[in-house]
Amino acid sequence: MKILITIYHSLGYGGAEVSTNLIAKELEKLGNKVIIASTQEYPGLDTRLFKRFKLPFYGYQEIYLSKFLRNLIKKENIDIVYPQDR
Repeated sequence: MKILITIYHSLGYGGAEVSTNLIAKELEKLGNKVIIASTQEYPGLDTRLFKRFKLPFYGYQEIYLSKFLRNLIKKENIDIVYPQDR
């Protein structure tokens, strides 16, 4: 199964980032393909980077991220999307 996890930051920002790292590694041990969409790399995991927004331009951010994620889902034939953040 191909699983996409979306999260804004990488390790070092809080508990959600730690749990994302742990769950992705455990899912891969079970034979799943895990892709993380984030603004920063998750070492040892397949991470697809998207643009980091310094100011909260929510309208533009929503348009950008929805296009980025739609394209990624189609290209990689994602089965499950787990939105940890955004």
